[in-house]
Amino acid sequence: RGRNTAGTVADMALDDHNKYTTCKFIVPNQIVPPIDVEIEANTHLTSVSEISYKQVAQMATAGSFSQSLALYDFSTNSFSSTAARVDPITQVMDSKTLTVLTDPNRFLGANGLVRARYQILQTGPAAFPQWCHNVNQVTWTLWP
Repeated sequence: RGRNTAGTVADMALDDHNKYTTCKFIVPNQIVPPIDVEIEANTHLTSVSEISYKQVAQMATAGSFSQSLALYDFSTNSFSSTAARVDPITQVMDSKTLTVLTDPNRFLGANGLVRARYQILQTGPAAFPQWCHNVNQVTWTLWP
């Protein structure tokens, strides 16, 4: 969910300030995040001892917002509530990491698939009604 207004998925590969920009889109109510993006990657590993997802991002618009990150748990076929974090996000480019040490293999799907989701929710006033979010880089780190 959201409206991509600049950049491509490839722009999320490097920390080079080429940004993937997603802007607020129509939602049915204030509880549903206007930006909800899922990211998938593949690895050759079939078993891991630790898994980590890092996102370098910022808001393109001034205001009060929260960013949630979550990993997909393939054993429950849903995004995890335990492998997740919610943080305030501002216009300052910032890095947030989500690391799983306990039973990380449940976040590794068939054929080495890994999946994460980020959501942006307005938590207070915003400078513009059609606010946007920038992702500079996403990184998966998996330890055998």
